[in-house]
Amino acid sequence: PLQLVFLGNGEAIYEAQGFDLAKNQHDWCRITYKEEFGKHKLYLHITNWPLDQEVKLTGIQSQPERIYLLADPRTTLVSSFNEVVTTISLPSQQPDPLVSVIVIEYSDYPSVKNGLVAESMSNGYSLTPDNWDEASGDTFMKRAERFGSIPMHVQVTEQSDYTWKLFLDRPGDYSIDVSYDFQGNSTEGIFKLEAAGKQLSGIVQKTGRTVGEPGNNWQIDSFNSLRLGSIAIDKPGYYDIKLMIQAPEDNKVGFQWIWLSRED
Repeated sequence: PLQLVFLGNGEAIYEAQGFDLAKNQHDWCRITYKEEFGKHKLYLHITNWPLDQEVKLTGIQSQPERIYLLADPRTTLVSSFNEVVTTISLPSQQPDPLVSVIVIEYSDYPSVKNGLVAESMSNGYSLTPDNWDEASGDTFMKRAERFGSIPMHVQVTEQSDYTWKLFLDRPGDYSIDVSYDFQGNSTEGIFKLEAAGKQLSGIVQKTGRTVGEPGNNWQIDSFNSLRLGSIAIDKPGYYDIKLMIQAPEDNKVGFQWIWLSRED
């Protein structure tokens, strides 16, 4: 299978190099770059073809000249550009069952704005310890354990503040959920979130445990999702999402993610 990937997508691999965006910024592709015949080309290697036939490339400040599939270079794909988000419409069928490649051509080396959280394949924004822009307080990340049943998270034992940067290209109401684990009995812990001039809050409550393996006394702390509320985005632009977590005294809160999604 690897040989087939190289055979069909050789242009995007041979003599290509990495690009300036974080390699895990987008959950639907990996990016390579090449300058060829006076054109600066980005190659988006798509392993997860979107069901809604649309992808959004976040962080490129340059407007593309042309976008097409490597497997069909004669057909230009429909796209739009909004400051740092390039939205690309795709055909319903992916040209390659393993890895399909989109080519984006620029007249000059494309400039980037790093540190932005990209929209995911699930049409929302996953704000995690892996992609925050600023953090203070407890910042040590515990890696996933027990075959992923305990996810990567930050253990919060003191007041801690985290900030993420986004470019939201669509106005509307966005719901906000936070995923966390708490095994104490105190109700003094709180979440406070600030975004787009609005503040939301929620109380840290006990999330309980689940049985990991019956008969072996293997219990796993549960990470539950709490809806904090929604915020109204009036216009496209840059937004900071700020979260403060106050753990109850002598207790710890396991913070996993914030999920921000547009309410259609």
